Amino acid sequence: MTIVRKRGWLSVGILFDHPTEALLKSIRKSHPIFSTNRDAVWPSIKIINSTPAGTEDQIKRVLASIIRPSRPFPLYFLRKRFENHKEKLEDQELRPRTPQNRRNRQVRLYFESPQLEQVHLQLACKLAPIVKPYYRENSRFDLWLRHNGITGKGPSFRMGFLYDSMDMADRLHQELLHKFSDDKPPIQARGLRLTWYEQGEPDKILEEYSFDGNNEGVQAQA
Repeated sequence: MTIVRKRGWLSVGILFDHPTEALLKSIRKSHPIFSTNRDAVWPSIKIINSTPAGTEDQIKRVLASIIRPSRPFPLYFLRKRFENHKEKLEDQELRPRTPQNRRNRQVRLYFESPQLEQVHLQLACKLAPIVKPYYRENSRFDLWLRHNGITGKGPSFRMGFLYDSMDMADRLHQELLHKFSDDKPPIQARGLRLTWYEQGEPDKILEEYSFDGNNEGVQAQA
């Protein structure tokens, strides 16, 4: 599997079995994330391609034509705080990224089920109030997530939340796991998987929970 990444604090992935340039152009034209509004805030996008690795350059070229350069939300605020309050941020364990500080933890949610075509936007709206408290100086995160919506068609959905603070990532991981494990999870879908991993080359899976049709969490072997 070839993974093309564009770094950002909120990353959304789209899974295609055999992506073609015509298909991706159609997505660019119809998907709200790729609107022509120059003031829009752009999330980072991952296109995960299962075709042979020889097509990676083509996918990167198409990806570059879809996503124009822009800052992912809310990186601007965090970068500004890093520049003006580095010492304070270090006290809060929110250290600026440096070559010596590239090990981060990320909470990744992965969903794959035929039912998901109709529930992408519902899922985004349900996740917004859970994730919002973990973003500082960002009272608009829930509105932003609802506005952009995950409305693309397909049987899978990926969402990642990347933090420089291990403590914040750990608390979000526990809260999301609780939400998806209780009697009324945010979404009813088969094949739901919650993955907790440490970013690296390659990523190291620390915990993985798979949910059956009854949404009962079972810890998978890492």
